[in-house]
Amino acid sequence: SRNKKNKRTALQSNAQREEIDNLLKQFQEEETFRKLPTRRKDASKSKSTSTTKSEQISSVNIKKSDQPIKSEQTTNNVKTDQHSIKSDQHATKSEQTINKNPEQHKSDKKLTNTDSQTKTTNTNWITDNAFAIVFCLLGLSALSIYFLAGESQQEDSHDSFIQLQNKMILEAYQKSASSGDAAGQYNLGYCYDNGVGVPKNRKKAIEMYELAASQGYAAALNNLGNSYFNGDGVPKDINKAVELYEKAASQGLSAAQNNLGNCYFDGAGVIQDKQKALDLFEKSAAQGFAVAQFNLGYYYFRGDGVLQNKEKAVEFFEKAASQGDAAAQYNLGYCYDNGEGVAQDKKKAIELYEQSASKGYAAAQNNLGNCYFGGKGVPQDRKKAVKLYEQSAAQGYASAQYNLGDCYKYGEGVTQNKQKAKEYYQLAANQGLQSAKDELLQ
Repeated sequence: SRNKKNKRTALQSNAQREEIDNLLKQFQEEETFRKLPTRRKDASKSKSTSTTKSEQISSVNIKKSDQPIKSEQTTNNVKTDQHSIKSDQHATKSEQTINKNPEQHKSDKKLTNTDSQTKTTNTNWITDNAFAIVFCLLGLSALSIYFLAGESQQEDSHDSFIQLQNKMILEAYQKSASSGDAAGQYNLGYCYDNGVGVPKNRKKAIEMYELAASQGYAAALNNLGNSYFNGDGVPKDINKAVELYEKAASQGLSAAQNNLGNCYFDGAGVIQDKQKALDLFEKSAAQGFAVAQFNLGYYYFRGDGVLQNKEKAVEFFEKAASQGDAAAQYNLGYCYDNGEGVAQDKKKAIELYEQSASKGYAAAQNNLGNCYFGGKGVPQDRKKAVKLYEQSAAQGYASAQYNLGDCYKYGEGVTQNKQKAKEYYQLAANQGLQSAKDELLQ
């Protein structure tokens, strides 16, 4: 009889879960969509991606590594260059090359406290309070189900809750956007742009961004600017992109300040003015924008546009790395690895390489592989080195491809296979790596 009772309880629990799921489907999405974009430290509802020219140096035995390179990046709807120092160094065959490594960054917007921005941040007091009331009720219901259900059911319940929450938020954004609210239009565009609660629809996203931008909404101006800069969903028009960045930057939007800084630094759509670019990076970095902090670190490290100051570069890399920026973690690891701008600390370097590599950053995977290959700061483990080289090489990282070629050529961490070695050398040579070209000529 006890088993039957337990079975009945489980069935009732499932029925309750279905009820809650249905209820959640009517309401839940609004809060998630509203919070999702604000989870970044610069808070606000904008997302961005970026591509970086990055450089690296890390030394180990026969392995190949590069040196500081510009790590270019564009934010999801924002052009943001990220420049990272390549930290590969290898005793022999260590050509220094500049590679472009794509790296994704979310660039959230930080709004100034202007009337228009205040207006669009919290548009409906009743709606916001309704969310709070419903979420309290949903939370209590979800908790009751959570404790009644088994582990797998708990996971399913949580997933259902998130899905319902997203749907409800989307509906709220749609309602807000249809009423002409700029924030609602922007957020709805963000959802279409990133497939949050709806299938991705770039055309629809652009439409929503344009509506919000026409009302001067900073994040929409910035994201629309990025669309024109990259020709993504609209004809490429760098001059128009600059115009949009300027409007958003004038409102204090950190991502736009950084993007406009990139334009001035590279002379894209404007007359090149590195001092103006650095001023914009400073403004953005002062708001805690990690990409701008990273860019300043790179330029101080290289002495490009400013007097070289590696100590100051380290300070900026630390700020960006503390926010979880993979490229900054890598660059800071490079500085500790080689005693550039900071006292050499191999242990700290390894920690930073590991943090960056765990995020899939190819240069860090390669350099960490170098450390394991040569036993620098870690016990020597060439099999582990090979795995790391493989992860990096799979992303098209030339130095890692070269290093794998060496491993197969000499049978280091893998069974010797000269044919496979040539294949990896060829991949690296195709990207212009001279040392790989030299190997193929032997």
